[in-house]
Amino acid sequence: MNDKEFTVVSGADLAIGIQFQTEVGAKRHLTLTTGVPLDWTTEEVADTLTKLADAAQNLADRYLLEGLREFLERCERDLNTLEFQRNQYEINARAQWANQGRRGEWKPQGTQEKEIGNFDNSRQHLVKEIKRIREDIERLEKAA
Repeated sequence: MNDKEFTVVSGADLAIGIQFQTEVGAKRHLTLTTGVPLDWTTEEVADTLTKLADAAQNLADRYLLEGLREFLERCERDLNTLEFQRNQYEINARAQWANQGRRGEWKPQGTQEKEIGNFDNSRQHLVKEIKRIREDIERLEKAA
């Protein structure tokens, strides 16, 4: 190396680098980098760090909102599928009842009762989950 490859800095040109790293979602990381002149006051440095933190939080909220919307769509599809499967199960159980020549109104018993109960419990869980996701989305949209 020779002297021409080096740059001399002094005074206000001197700075420290600050990296702000945060996790944004489950699979994303964000790194924000800035330089802070050595002659800045503590308040100026703090203001810069606050701006970096706010920018990171805004991006994290944006990715969270995107993920929640995708999750909501998936849960709504799962709910529709679950309701279809439950209806099909009941149709098949009623047909089986009729084919066996049983008399009276069909009533689920034994395994059928447990299966329908499982469908109903899963549906109840999905409905609660969808409500919670919608509330989270609404809260994030208002904050944006």
